Amino acid sequence: MNNMNPVFSTVTILKVNNGADFGTGFFYNLLDRTYIVTNKHVLSPEEGEPAEEIRFFIRDFGDMESINWITISVEDGIGEDWFEPPLNESLDYDIDIAVIPINQRLSDFSEYINTSSPNIETGSTAFTPEMIMRGDDIVSGGDVVLVIGYPDGLLDSGSYFPLLRDARISTPFGAAFQRQPKFITDAMMYPGMSGSPIVAGPRTLKNPATGGLRTSSRGFALLGVHSDNYQRPHGETVERLNLNAGWYAMMINIAIQEFHEKESDLSPEEVIEKIHEEHPGALEFDPNVIKHLIKDLGQE
Repeated sequence: MNNMNPVFSTVTILKVNNGADFGTGFFYNLLDRTYIVTNKHVLSPEEGEPAEEIRFFIRDFGDMESINWITISVEDGIGEDWFEPPLNESLDYDIDIAVIPINQRLSDFSEYINTSSPNIETGSTAFTPEMIMRGDDIVSGGDVVLVIGYPDGLLDSGSYFPLLRDARISTPFGAAFQRQPKFITDAMMYPGMSGSPIVAGPRTLKNPATGGLRTSSRGFALLGVHSDNYQRPHGETVERLNLNAGWYAMMINIAIQEFHEKESDLSPEEVIEKIHEEHPGALEFDPNVIKHLIKDLGQE
């Protein structure tokens, strides 16, 4: 990838219903399957019709500027073509994350950073559970992170590379904002960024005391999924606060677990065991977030 930031390879624009709407999606690998992760509201908006099909692209390995468009049907909707965290059925709010299983199997993003790896086969790459970081030992409030997507549909029409936006974490990372599994970022975001990955890069993960990285040599950590922005009424209009919700990336695994229970007829315990075998530690969620979910579900 030469001098190109490798996170450019993880994202695709999502064209919904013949391009009438759009958002951002990113690729994620778990249990020998690749998924597109985006926001639930991209596929099932509160106002308007639910998505019947989506278009996304995959990059060529030999030419990163060359893309192949793929159209898939999602008309069967939630629980069939795409999945949300099953917790949404019991909570009085929606965790705004959706996962869409796709037939293509992409290379791991962590492998792509190591250019000598023999396991690189695709131009587009996918995050993995090992790249999910959590807690103040990795990032903290005030740190600058990257949000990668397509603000207002702006892109290079030749390469379709996404744009990288800086955002500042505004709440303690690892804490549940308003008792929900999300944190807040401070940045001006636009429609089209919905579903963007929130990523800590080498600049954020560097330990100022030692000059080395706080985490492994990958140098990148998946923190969350960008969702909506906060507004307040201002006369007949609304005022943008430039504050945005980011749902913790650990919720992705919960949504995928639901899919595997349906597809494999395995019990929840068997799916968790299978995930642990392939990705040790993938479900070791941040207790500060989970304890609020447990309370809201009436289990404590």
